[in-house]
Amino acid sequence: IYELMSQDETCSEDVRRYVYDLQNAQTDRILLVSTHHMALDALLNQKASVAVHRNIDIQFSVNDLSTLKINMVDLTIIISNILDNAIEACEKLPEMERQIFVKVLLEENELFFSVRNRSLPVTMLAGQLPASTKTNGILHGYGLENVRTTVAKYKAIYSINYQDGWFHFATELPNTLIS
Repeated sequence: IYELMSQDETCSEDVRRYVYDLQNAQTDRILLVSTHHMALDALLNQKASVAVHRNIDIQFSVNDLSTLKINMVDLTIIISNILDNAIEACEKLPEMERQIFVKVLLEENELFFSVRNRSLPVTMLAGQLPASTKTNGILHGYGLENVRTTVAKYKAIYSINYQDGWFHFATELPNTLIS
């Protein structure tokens, strides 16, 4: 936010100083990811912070995403829902088994996004999303449907798989701006 404000000549000095002071006062900051894309870095580092605070080993493989054109709201829907599900799945395991591996790679004008996490067994039925494991399924379970809808918006496909204690989600999105 501070970087965006520094580029905006209409932003008052008081607002800039306030955000700068907040930035410097923040002591509980975790920076595991640097993709050269400010918004995506903020999202990935926020999810990493949640995982670390819940005693989950989270590892990232990323590259330079500075030329990413994909709508950030769409990326947030996909990435947030998948990482939230991975974190929730890991919390149900003993601490020594909690692991998440995230890949966010821009190659040949496509964004590859993959999350592989340890999980209790998940029932997978062909052509269906896994059922919600939340205690009140009526109020939850929309995350993966939102992911499916967002991926479809890009005319892309995704893969969901569970095998031998590992849940895996992967998709490739074209690096284009779709509104």
